[in-house]
Amino acid sequence: MKKRNIMRPILTTCFVMTIAMVTACGVEEKSTDKTKETGKKVEKTAEMTIEPEETVAPIKIEKNTLLYSWKIGGENAPGYEDKDEKRLPDCFYLSGKRVFLDDSVNQRILIYKDGKFEKSIALEWNCDIKRMYYSATEHILKTVYEDLSCSKGPVYYAADFNVEDGTIISEKKISNTKNVLEDFYYQEDGILHTFYLNGSEDKKEQKNIKKVKKVFSKDIYCDVFYFDKRQDKIDIFCSKTHSLQNGMIQEEWITKVENGKVSMYAVPEPHENVLEAGAMARINGNLYQLAVTKEKVSIYALKEKEWMGDSVKGYMRQIQ
Repeated sequence: MKKRNIMRPILTTCFVMTIAMVTACGVEEKSTDKTKETGKKVEKTAEMTIEPEETVAPIKIEKNTLLYSWKIGGENAPGYEDKDEKRLPDCFYLSGKRVFLDDSVNQRILIYKDGKFEKSIALEWNCDIKRMYYSATEHILKTVYEDLSCSKGPVYYAADFNVEDGTIISEKKISNTKNVLEDFYYQEDGILHTFYLNGSEDKKEQKNIKKVKKVFSKDIYCDVFYFDKRQDKIDIFCSKTHSLQNGMIQEEWITKVENGKVSMYAVPEPHENVLEAGAMARINGNLYQLAVTKEKVSIYALKEKEWMGDSVKGYMRQIQ
């Protein structure tokens, strides 16, 4: 039985644009001239030449720098829900003057230009965006989302959106209960790389994590959010829990590994909840962080420091 469509476009202005497909390692690729067999309706557009937009240029960072900030709540602002289960923005992407921000509370993707609200793309309740990448040359927002309606473990899809009118250009199932997706990253060229449980790519990732734990501590938690296989560079979010008399403290930092060796580290800005992989991004060489509190959502460019073989003092976050 086919699944019902779980995503719907809301923007009314319609433009035509080039079709783009996400490539996922370990998942069968399909031609763009056929709608995939998942039971979901996929909107298509005709081809035309589109003027490319500016991308985020590499910048020199002297210290952690605030780039954008928005207050929580309001018609065109991200939401924050603190009930039985917290729901808050946990994924973003930057491109030139545009910011793409996950707003799961209000079931949409917010798009800002020059820091001001431009438009939004609506999502169904069971669509939880986990990764984003924006193609400035094609005006396509590439995403990976988890289908929350699936009760037998996480199931992920890759979906490309026409940013001009919000329609879905292509959509593809990239995991199931038998083909378990461990990690996934968009490279800087927009290609989606996937790491499946017990696959060859997963083993490479685990090898790098073991090296980081050997340098810092075997007790640390590691979460990879960027991996450039060609240049052998990997970014890993690290955290370690400390017990205190008045509660628990989590120390957090980001480690960069190049050619199998720890080379750089960065300390994230204050935030209230554990950083999801989608809340950190490597774009044109720079490291960015999404920081969320109950009052505001902020995006920072993080200063990376050379690791000299000594200990790292990370950001101390109170565990609630």
